[in-house]
Amino acid sequence: MPGLPLKDYDDVEGIAIDAFALSRDCVTGLRVDVLPNLAPRERPRVESLLADIEARQIFEQKTINLLEGVIETISQRILDGTDEVEGFVADECHVDGGAVDSKRLRTEVANDLARALPLLLGLRDNVYAAHDAMHAIHAVDKLRAAHNRSGS
Repeated sequence: MPGLPLKDYDDVEGIAIDAFALSRDCVTGLRVDVLPNLAPRERPRVESLLADIEARQIFEQKTINLLEGVIETISQRILDGTDEVEGFVADECHVDGGAVDSKRLRTEVANDLARALPLLLGLRDNVYAAHDAMHAIHAVDKLRAAHNRSGS
């Protein structure tokens, strides 16, 4: 998983600890930066995600689905509130022909949502890493059992 090398952890518990720690930051981000900036019809999914996180159910498939949906909604709202503005900047005396300057402008709402997005992405990555580690452990256990049965 990019950005989250498993070799830095002694065990899957370390990944889970990081996920639970990050989930507390996500609660703050969701309450402060996300809920106030979403339309009322978009809030129930966020409120359900908050309830699951606060109940420490971050590894449940239902919570993962909610998290993915909230990330998708926030990402779209950030895109909707972001404009790429290009302008021509002439050099003094127009010697080199000038240049095109590009700036990304966001609304205040998009900025608020953009503050919370990395936290949610980090939580998602940690939760997936924990699931992947558990699947790997089970696969290796099966492989060992099969190897031991074959007597090799």
